[in-house]
Amino acid sequence: MINEIIINKLPVFLIFVIMLISNSFLFGSPVDSVTYKYFVEEMIYTSPEYNTEASIEINYIEIINAPYPAVKDSINTFINNYGLDTYDSYDDLMQNFIDEFIDAQNYYPSSFGWEDRRRIYVSCNSNYILSLSFRFFSYSGGAHPNGWEIFFNFNLYTGEVLKLENLFTESQIKELNSIAEIKFREIYDIEEGASLEKYGFWFDDNKFELNDNFLITDKGLIFLFNPYEITAYVIGSTTIEITYNDIKDLIRRDSMLYLFIK
Repeated sequence: MINEIIINKLPVFLIFVIMLISNSFLFGSPVDSVTYKYFVEEMIYTSPEYNTEASIEINYIEIINAPYPAVKDSINTFINNYGLDTYDSYDDLMQNFIDEFIDAQNYYPSSFGWEDRRRIYVSCNSNYILSLSFRFFSYSGGAHPNGWEIFFNFNLYTGEVLKLENLFTESQIKELNSIAEIKFREIYDIEEGASLEKYGFWFDDNKFELNDNFLITDKGLIFLFNPYEITAYVIGSTTIEITYNDIKDLIRRDSMLYLFIK
C-alpha cells in the first residue's frame, strides 16, 4: 500500500523584505537594520489505514543584508543551528517527524493526528538590534498540545545575542526585577508581600525572579514565562511588559536601548 507524503517548499512565498533606514545612513553610515527573506516548508502525511494526518510546517528567515557581512553570517548560522537542532536539513527534521508518526500508528493506532508548527517572527529591526521570536506548537497525542516561545535579541554590530548583562548593570537588573515583580503581582492580583507559592507559583526560595527570555521591542521589554516554567500548565504562559518609560532611569546613554527612549 502506498503511503502519501506531500512536500511543499515555498522559498518565494511570504517574502518579507524590510529595510529601515536611519538618519545616520543618509549621511553615509551603515544601515542600522537587516533585510531578510521568509521561507515556508511543509510536509504532510496521511495514513491510509486510519485516515489520520501528520503535518509539520517550518517558517524561518534568512538574513540577506546586514550592517556587516560577518553579522549576517553569524545570525544565519545561529538561526539554522537553533532551528535544525541535531538535523542536517529541514527536510531531515520533517521526515523524522513523519517517520515517528508512522511508527506510533503501527504500534499504537489512534484517530488523532499529529501537528508541529515552528515559526520565527521579527519583533524589532532597528537601532542595530534584531529581535526574533521563535514560536513552537506541537501535538503528538496525549492530554493536550504544547506551545512555547523563545526570544533572541541580536547586536547588529557584532552578531552576538544580547543578554540583560549587556544592557544593565547588576544593580540595575535588581531594580528591573523589582519593577517586574510589581507588574507580575498586578497580573495575578497578588498583594505585596504575599507568598507566591500560596498562589501556585514555584519560584526558587519563593522569591520572584525574571528569567532571561526577553524580547526587545520599540516600546519596551517583554519577558515571557512559558507553560510549566513557574506554574501549572492550566495557567498558561505569563507575559510581563515593561515600557521604556517604566525604566528610563535605568537606561544609560551608552546603552543600546537609549535610542528607543522617546
